Amino acid sequence: MTPMKFLALTAFFFSLPAFSSSANATNILLRNAKAICQGVAAAESSSPFGCQNTRGDALSICEGVASATSSSPFGCSQQKGDALVICEGWGSAVSSSPFGCSQLSGAALAICQGVAAATSNNNPFGCSQLKGDALAICQGMAAATSVFGCAHVTGPALLLCRGLATARSATGSCDGL
Repeated sequence: MTPMKFLALTAFFFSLPAFSSSANATNILLRNAKAICQGVAAAESSSPFGCQNTRGDALSICEGVASATSSSPFGCSQQKGDALVICEGWGSAVSSSPFGCSQLSGAALAICQGVAAATSNNNPFGCSQLKGDALAICQGMAAATSVFGCAHVTGPALLLCRGLATARSATGSCDGL
């Protein structure tokens, strides 16, 4: 390789944007702590307004989580986009279906695997057998309910942890995220 080619290749490499797992996270549950907080807080509240006061990602998260955890006979059938993905993944993880996550793929599968591993009482492995988004979701959810809080997670898992922990805190406010 000539010195000019080497310099050109080096310049190209250093001109690429730095990789940031949180900035490039495609899963809606790993992108924005404030939206996670607002969405989960609205979905889990007893407010008669439900998800009406949320917008953007927070609205999708709210609708997805609310549908996944409700006893409605419609299930996820009235959701679309990110809300449908969350509903299918989260709903399958917390349901008593014998299929578990096996009928899902993509982002819904990652959500299902992560939520299932984080919330299972019969899982001695914790998050250790997961990878990618499923691992981050598991770590974030598990940390949000642990005695150590979010101190031991980083990247997208930290965003999810902070969002969930604040949403479920009696004193926390999503505005500070």
